[in-house]
Amino acid sequence: MAGYFGIPPDKLHIVPLGIDIRDFESSRRTPCAVCQTRQLENGEPENGTSTDRPDRSQSCFPTRPPAVGYLARLAPEKGLHVLVDAFLELRRMAGMDNVQLHIAGWLGEHHRPYAESQFAKLRSAGLSDAFQFIGEVDRRGKAEFLRTIDLMSVPATHREPKGLFVLESLAAGVPVVLPNHGAFPELIASTGGGCLTPPHDPNALAGAIADLLRDEPRRRQHAAAGRQAVLEHRHAEAMARATLEVFQMFAGAVR
Repeated sequence: MAGYFGIPPDKLHIVPLGIDIRDFESSRRTPCAVCQTRQLENGEPENGTSTDRPDRSQSCFPTRPPAVGYLARLAPEKGLHVLVDAFLELRRMAGMDNVQLHIAGWLGEHHRPYAESQFAKLRSAGLSDAFQFIGEVDRRGKAEFLRTIDLMSVPATHREPKGLFVLESLAAGVPVVLPNHGAFPELIASTGGGCLTPPHDPNALAGAIADLLRDEPRRRQHAAAGRQAVLEHRHAEAMARATLEVFQMFAGAVR
C-alpha cells in the first residue's frame, strides 16, 4: 500500500487482522484408532490435550476418506474453478482415488451458472459421489465444516487482501494450501500453517495437496503451528490492543 499510494513506509503502522476465536478454542477432532493407540502407548491423555507434545488429533484421518475443503464465496475470483481442476488431477494420482472435496460458502444468483458449471465438470468426470456442496454456513457451521476436512484450499485468482477464512481454518487446526500472492504469503510466514503454490496452476496445486495428504508429520506440524499462532496472536483481542496502541501513540503526540 505504501507503493500504491506513494506514502513513505515509516508513516504506516500495520495491525494484523484477528478473528473471534471463541468458536474454535475448544475445537478438537476425534482421533482415529491408530492415533488413539499411539496416545495410550505414549502416555498421552485420550482427549489429545497434553501440553508438552503436539496434539495428534489435529491432522490424522478419522474413519472416513481424506477431504479437501473450500470455504469462501463461490465466485471466479476466489478460484473455485482452479480447485476443481486440481481436484480432477488429484484423483488421478496414486493413492488419491478416495479423496473427497467439500465446498462451503455463499452463492449469489449471478454466480450460480459459474458454480453449476464447476459441479457439472465434477459430475461428468464420474465424481458425483466425491464432492458435496454444503452451501452458506454461519459461524457455528464454519466450525462444524472445518471438522470434516483435512486441509483447506481457496486458490483465489485475485490478490486476496485479507484471507480471514485462512485464520478460521488454522484456528480449527486445519492446514492450508494457497496461491503465492496477495495476503497469503504473509499469513503463511506468520503462522506456519501451510504451504504456497504458483497462482493459476491447477497441476501445481494438485501436487501440493497430494504431498500434504501423504505426509502426516508435516500436515500435523502445519496444523499445530497454525492453530497456536492464531489462538495466541491473531485473535480479535490482540488486534484491538494493537489498534489501541497506535491510537495512543498519536494521542500522546498531540498532547
